[in-house]
Amino acid sequence: MDEGEFEARVQALGDLSTALEDYGPKGWARVGEHQIDRLLTRLTDLYWDSAEEQKLTLRARVDGANTWALVLYVGRLSKLVTKETAIECLRRGLAIAALEGCRFDSRDLIVSLVILRHAVEGVGVDSRPAFEEALEAFPGEVTGVFRNARDHSPESMRSTVDSFGPGPFD
Repeated sequence: MDEGEFEARVQALGDLSTALEDYGPKGWARVGEHQIDRLLTRLTDLYWDSAEEQKLTLRARVDGANTWALVLYVGRLSKLVTKETAIECLRRGLAIAALEGCRFDSRDLIVSLVILRHAVEGVGVDSRPAFEEALEAFPGEVTGVFRNARDHSPESMRSTVDSFGPGPFD
């Protein structure tokens, strides 16, 4: 993407350090409608469209922001998954995970990705190709997180969702 378009899209995001305040006490409420969800959806689309140098710029803009909001967004995407939206939601979650870059806690990031993976596979969509794409697109410290979330056994995935997920997916 050319620099002019990139800068315009970055400016449209505003100040991420103040925009990513908090989802509030009900972290699973208003999924997809919350202002943070809308902002992070735009950010993930920009991240996927960006060149490598631009991705570094975006990662720097996330510094100082509430990284817990990023981690929670990944899991919140699970509530938006349908057969039609599964891959798009997973790609967005993987992009946010790459942007967050294990700055908060890699275990929480893994849990959020496992919750999202469970939702994707629960609608009959194979998550593996999206994880493989992310491993190629986003090398670095987050690759271990991607592999861990991708390789969770079905039993471990179910246990994670039961313990930390938003509730019934049925």
